[in-house]
Amino acid sequence: MKDFSFMSVVELLRADGSIIINKKLNFSLGTHTTMVYTELLSRFMYFLDRNNLTDDGYFFNTVDDLKLGTGLGKTAQTNAINQLEELGFIETDLRGIPPKRHFRIIPDTNLIDEYIKKGAGMIEELKQKQATNAETSQISYSKRFESYATSETNRLSQACNNTNSNNTEFNNTKKNIRVRNGKEHSQLSAFYFEKAKNKLKTSDYEKENIIYYLQKYQGVMNHEHPKLKLKQWQKVIDNIVIAEDNRTSKNEELLGKLFEQVVDKHFETPYKNCDYNIMHFISGRVMINKYFEVN
Repeated sequence: MKDFSFMSVVELLRADGSIIINKKLNFSLGTHTTMVYTELLSRFMYFLDRNNLTDDGYFFNTVDDLKLGTGLGKTAQTNAINQLEELGFIETDLRGIPPKRHFRIIPDTNLIDEYIKKGAGMIEELKQKQATNAETSQISYSKRFESYATSETNRLSQACNNTNSNNTEFNNTKKNIRVRNGKEHSQLSAFYFEKAKNKLKTSDYEKENIIYYLQKYQGVMNHEHPKLKLKQWQKVIDNIVIAEDNRTSKNEELLGKLFEQVVDKHFETPYKNCDYNIMHFISGRVMINKYFEVN
């Protein structure tokens, strides 16, 4: 490609057979119907500029013509044309020998304005829904994290109360930490993650996912998740948001809002000889398989 500026490339794409559709009509009519209507308007202007419209305002456009203009096959074209005709945007007729498909654009500006306004309303409704979902998600995360933190505090306090004060392995009741080979280790994995997450590079979203998994584990298994080393937690953090086919490296999916469903499906699956450790969850094809089952 020649050394064009970005805007020059944009203009070239717009002029070089691009399909430009109205976003508001796209919402109110659907993508295929809006594409067909836009292409028919373009064909109408083509014939009008050349004085080739019939006396009653019709022009022809075959299945092949419309496929070249939109990329849509016969079935998709027929569905879109039927919708446009039922709504009053166009009229159709078969004319000539052999018969060709002819169209007439109905010049009803009030109808067009009605569906543009309808689409604008749908766009605004979607924006509000997305904003509400984002706010709800943040509140849900805050409540879940607060509940998790409270549960851990109560559990840790109970463990400390039950500990023999002369037991040197638990002499630090504030941190509940034991030392092996000069390194600190958490006695309980959840508290260990609380300690580890401050030492590792992680986002709030990754923390939220890990916390949900640990809560689910405790609810299903009726005991705390086994402790993990720092490098193991780092591996969990690096893999907890993306489901990937580790055998081919060609298939990966961002779990996003489906994460909790993927985790729930994981715990519903009766694996053989599986302790549901989070390291098993992020290994092999476990996450990608569960993703495809819920998506």
